[in-house]
Amino acid sequence: MPTSDRLLIVGEPLPQRSQHQRHLATEFTLEAVPDAAAAIARFEDGRFDGVVTAYDLPDETGLEVCAAVRAREHACPVIVVGEQPQDAVGAALFEVDATAYVRRTESPETVVDECRTAVDQYHRTRGAQRVASAGGAGHCLVRDGVITYATPSLARLFGTDASALEGRSFTELVTPSHREQVADELATLDQPREMRFSIAGRDGERRTFHIQWRPAGDELVGTVIEDTERARQIESLEREAAMLESLLENLPLSIYFKDRASRHVRVSDYMTRNNPEAFIKNSEGKVHPHAEDIVGKTDFDLYATAFAEEALADDRRVIDGEATITDRLEAARTGTGEELYTATTKAPWYDTDGRVAGVVGVTLDITDRVTSRKELERHNERLTEFAEVLTHDLRNPVNVAQGYLDVLQTEYDREAIEACERSLERISRLIDEIREFVLQGRSVESPEPVDLRAVARQAWDTVETADAALEVGTTRRVYADPERLQRLLENLFRNAVDHGIPESQSTARAGTDGERSDDAGETAPATDPPLTVRLEWTGNGFAVVDDGVGFPETAETEMLFERGYTTASTGTGFGLAIVHDIAEAHGWTVSATASAAGGARFEFDEVVVVDSDIGQTYGV
Repeated sequence: MPTSDRLLIVGEPLPQRSQHQRHLATEFTLEAVPDAAAAIARFEDGRFDGVVTAYDLPDETGLEVCAAVRAREHACPVIVVGEQPQDAVGAALFEVDATAYVRRTESPETVVDECRTAVDQYHRTRGAQRVASAGGAGHCLVRDGVITYATPSLARLFGTDASALEGRSFTELVTPSHREQVADELATLDQPREMRFSIAGRDGERRTFHIQWRPAGDELVGTVIEDTERARQIESLEREAAMLESLLENLPLSIYFKDRASRHVRVSDYMTRNNPEAFIKNSEGKVHPHAEDIVGKTDFDLYATAFAEEALADDRRVIDGEATITDRLEAARTGTGEELYTATTKAPWYDTDGRVAGVVGVTLDITDRVTSRKELERHNERLTEFAEVLTHDLRNPVNVAQGYLDVLQTEYDREAIEACERSLERISRLIDEIREFVLQGRSVESPEPVDLRAVARQAWDTVETADAALEVGTTRRVYADPERLQRLLENLFRNAVDHGIPESQSTARAGTDGERSDDAGETAPATDPPLTVRLEWTGNGFAVVDDGVGFPETAETEMLFERGYTTASTGTGFGLAIVHDIAEAHGWTVSATASAAGGARFEFDEVVVVDSDIGQTYGV
C-alpha cells in the first residue's frame, strides 16, 4: 500500500506499466505530468515530497526541471533517470544540484531505494532547510577527502568562490576540534549519513552546518546547509532540558505534568519517594514503584477515589479557567499508616503556541512542619490539662488527708487514719493516671508490626480479671506501638471487668484468670464466666466487646472519653481518656456503643494492617 509521500513523475522516466513503475507505486503516491512546463506548474500548485524526472523531455531536459524545483523548494529531492552513463552527465547534474541520477537499466529495487533515501533525508532536514533558507545550501563532490567540485551556492556559504574550494581538503573548512572526527567519518562512509560541523565565522561567532553525505562511485556527494540558528535553538533546548532533568531527578519535590485529560505525562523521581515504602499503591493493591509507572495514568489509577475526585476538580479549574491553586494543604497516610501532609500548587501548562496543554503541579512534603505544630499544640493542651488536674482534682483528696491528719494530731482515731490512707491511695492512683495520660498521648513516631492475639494475651495477663473470660477472634497483625497498644487493651479489659460484671456475680479478683475456647484457640473453664470479653476484627480495624451490663442509662457515650468523666464513685476518669489518646496517637478513631449482647463495644477504625506480600493496606 503506498504511503502518503507524494512523488511528481515528469515525462516517462520509467516505462509505463513496467515493473519499475509498479514497485514505485507500492511505496509512494504518484502523480504524472508529460513535460517540464506542466511539472513546474503542478509543483507550484501542490506539495510534493520528491520529483522523478526523465533526463530527456519533449520540450526541455530534466536539468531545467531540477533548476526550477531548486528555485522554489531548494531541499526537495530531484531524481533524474536517463539512458546516459553518469560520467557523461555528472557535471551538468551537479550544476543544477540534482539529488541523484539513476540509469533506466537499474533494477526496480534500486530505483525505489534511491527515492526512499532521498525523501527520508528531505523529511529529516526540512526544518533545518526552512531555518537556513536565507543562507541557502550547496553541494560538493569529495574524493579521498579532497573537494573535486563545488557549486557556487556552496562557495557563497563560505564566503569565497568555487575555484577556491576545489582541490582543498574538506576538513580545512571545519574547526580544528572537529577535523579528526570528520576525517574519520569521510574515510569510512559507505552509505548515506548525516553529520554536523562548525566553523569560526569572520565575526568570531561559531557557525554550524548540517551536511548529508551520499556515496556515488568512488566519490561522495555532499549537500551542505547552514543551520546556525537551529543549532543555537537546539543547544538552548538541550540546556533547558538538562536543567529540567536535574530538577526532576534530584529535588525532593513531587513535580508532575498532566495533559488536558489529567493523565501524567512527566513526573519527578520523588513522586514515589515521599512514601517511606518508596511506592504508590492504589486502592486495588497495585504498586507503582517507579516514576515511569505513573506516566499515562490519572489520579484515579493511583489514589483513593475521594482524593482523585478532588484532584480532578482542581485540574479542571486550572485547565478550563487558567487558574492557579497555591499551597493547598492535603492530608494522607503512608503505606505504614503514618500521617503525611503536603502542600500542593498547580498552574496551567502552556504549549509553544500559548494554549493550555494541561497542568503543572508541585507538591511539597510538609509533614515535619505540620506534625511539629500539632505536637506543640497537643503538648500545650496537655500542660493546661495537667495544671487543671493539679489545681482541682488533686486538691480535694489532699485537703481531706490534711484535715484528718489534723485530727490525728489531737486524737488517735482509727477511722480517721483509714480515711487518710484511702485519700492518699487515691492521690497515688491519680498521679499514675496523670503521668500515663500525658505520656500515652504523644504521637506514635515509628509503628511496627504487632500481633493482636499476642498483645491481647499479654494485656489480659496483667489485669485482675476475676472469673471473666477472654476470646480473641482474629490473627491479624497491625502497625502500632506495642507498649501503648497493650496499655490500651489493659484499660479496656479493666474497664470491662470493673463495670461489666453484675454486683451479684462479683467475686474476689484473685486467682486464675478465666479462659474459654473459641475459634482463636483459647482454652476455657468448666463453668460459664460472669463476663466474656472478645477482641474481634471489624474489616477496618478491631473492637473490644463484652457481654456485661453495658453502660448505665445515665451515661453519655460521647462523654466517656473525656478526661475526668466516670460513673464510679472511686474512678479517676482517666482510663478511657488514655484509651482515646493512644488511639488518636496512632491515627485511629474510636467509638463506644452498646454490644449486641447488651454490653459495651469499643471500636477502632483506620487501623493499618501488615500485608506480608508487598506492603501495607488498611484493613479489608
